[in-house]
Amino acid sequence: MNHIWYADIEDARTCECGHYPICEICVVENEINGTVLEIGNCCINQVSTEFDALKRIFPALREGRINPAIIDYAFKRGIITDWEKDFLLNVWRRHYLTSRQAAKFKQIRYRIYENIQISQKQRQAIYRNWGIIRDPAIEANKGATAQ
Repeated sequence: MNHIWYADIEDARTCECGHYPICEICVVENEINGTVLEIGNCCINQVSTEFDALKRIFPALREGRINPAIIDYAFKRGIITDWEKDFLLNVWRRHYLTSRQAAKFKQIRYRIYENIQISQKQRQAIYRNWGIIRDPAIEANKGATAQ
């Protein structure tokens, strides 16, 4: 499996089996002939039980959460380092973090979500939940006023 991504209903795809809409999309490439397929998470689970982690990744992606499945996925994709993986696995369920731990957690979480493919609409909803406002019009305005 090359990568996964979450699409809004407006950007939904059709699975190779004909199922529509699929929002939880797995991109798979055949190493022999180079064929690339976008298939739904239900079909990928029928192909191999190796993809059981997807059951935990996609709900977390929708809600902007961190869990061991997302941590493992980010580590395997080179988004986070070994130290960051260990740090996240150590603190992901804690309710109370020191200010330094909270700052580091937010920094790593942000980097993970910047490097995982999700729709722009979903990304903005997640950032709003986190208290981060990222409106492209506002950011363009900031760049113009800074100069």
